[in-house]
Amino acid sequence: INKNIKKIKIVVRSKLDNIKNKDKIIANVSLMPPPIPVLPGSFDYARYAFFNDIDGIGYAMGNVKVIQRSDISTFSTIAKLKEVISKSFYDNMEAKNAAIASALFLGNTKKIDINTYDNIRISGIAHLLAISGMHVALVAGIIFFSSSIIFSNIYNPFIKIDNKKISAVITICFSYFYLLIANAPISAQRAFTMTTLFLIGILIDRETNP
Repeated sequence: INKNIKKIKIVVRSKLDNIKNKDKIIANVSLMPPPIPVLPGSFDYARYAFFNDIDGIGYAMGNVKVIQRSDISTFSTIAKLKEVISKSFYDNMEAKNAAIASALFLGNTKKIDINTYDNIRISGIAHLLAISGMHVALVAGIIFFSSSIIFSNIYNPFIKIDNKKISAVITICFSYFYLLIANAPISAQRAFTMTTLFLIGILIDRETNP
């Protein structure tokens, strides 16, 4: 047994018992080393796994059981917030809908059942479940226009408010916050960078055009 294993990635096709982040579980799994490229120049999963500290991949045989629940008080602030948001989805929606909402908002697709995921994939909209530039742009757009409307309704003759600039600062802050709770995938980082540059253009009074 290799005692130095850091992380493994397994596929579970049986029913999960509401597993949460950092829970301790027990399961029979079949493990193998990350595969090397099958064709020259194709995606090198072994290299990807090396830089992500993934030492093995495989699948679970039978059910996965939770032997110890995680203590949310030991989580980081962002992790606690993600747990609260995820719990609110499951408290106010059906389990299937909550799993999809969690995937769209937090990028967590692990709780979507196999049949639902297959239906989404067959319909050709599986890419919507992965946090990408579209999600960041949508969040930034909603925040920017909402805050602009709010500040445009605030009138004080003694204070001159530049609605667009204040909205731009608020949008940058909230977009970065959203990036953190969405696990900051590369596509979202790229979109956040471009969104920030666009909003900085507004702050320094440059002409901006999407």
